[in-house]
Amino acid sequence: MKRYKKLIVSVCIAILLCFAALQVLIVFAPLYFNPIKSDAVLILGYALKNGVIPHEWLAARLEKGLDLYTKGYANYLIVSGGRGPTDMVAVAEAMRIWLIEHGVPNDRILVEDKSNTTFENIILSKNIMSGSGIKSVIIVTSDFHLYRAMLIAGDEYESFSGAAANSCGLFDKAAACMREGVAIVKYLIFKR
Repeated sequence: MKRYKKLIVSVCIAILLCFAALQVLIVFAPLYFNPIKSDAVLILGYALKNGVIPHEWLAARLEKGLDLYTKGYANYLIVSGGRGPTDMVAVAEAMRIWLIEHGVPNDRILVEDKSNTTFENIILSKNIMSGSGIKSVIIVTSDFHLYRAMLIAGDEYESFSGAAANSCGLFDKAAACMREGVAIVKYLIFKR
């Protein structure tokens, strides 16, 4: 009986150590991934407030994408995000409106408005890129989300880089990092 307890404890410790290592990758990913001049900036969606206004983390992503576009890192912006059950518009449409209000010409914005997961963001945006002749992309997402986005992009894109938007709120960010750890394990197992 003692042997089984030791085995169970050892397995639990190994799992905790692996999860801790994964958390280190999540936290330090923004230091490793840097934007490279590309054809487009792909801004991954996040939640809307009141069904139409970008959540503060989505606004930070939009600001980062706009900054890269303004600095000449890319000639196009791709906004990606579908419509949630309480949204009045697709996340991508709210993002498009935000970018236009901040001076981006409509003809420089490509919209992917069907996705509801990070995996779908990457896959469905890849289809938009193919149809528009876009070969390289900078993926913009929240700092806590960058590692998983880069992991998925590595399986789908040939030429990509990443840029992290800062998320605020220490406790919210810590909770998001924990969720990301679980989501990464899920992606590695199911590739979805």
